[in-house]
Amino acid sequence: MELSIFIAQLYALGFLALGLGMLFSPGYYQKSFQAMMKESGMILFGGLFALLFGFLIVTRHNVWEGWPMIVTIFGWIAVLKGVSLIIFPGISMPMFESWFKNKGFLRAIGVGTILLGAFLGYVSFF
Repeated sequence: MELSIFIAQLYALGFLALGLGMLFSPGYYQKSFQAMMKESGMILFGGLFALLFGFLIVTRHNVWEGWPMIVTIFGWIAVLKGVSLIIFPGISMPMFESWFKNKGFLRAIGVGTILLGAFLGYVSFF
């Protein structure tokens, strides 16, 4: 359970910061993503980072009950994202790009990310 709490705290802080950033500065995130789309090295690095981070979670935290299951699910999502970015960047990146083109959709993702971060923060810090 200690590992669940620690990883949930990391996710909570990251999700809250990212969600607030998307909500208050969607233009910045759009520009950053467009710049990343032009740099194949960044896509590869992002894929490797997601794959390694996700692999660490799914191999050390394979919990499928209660709220810690959310941590495991995000670990698997990171693994799948990493694999897709490494093996199929030409398919994955246009899909992600379509999400970042719409500021309203980006703000909605920001709100969802904040809510998820708040939930994980609540269960892990309190």
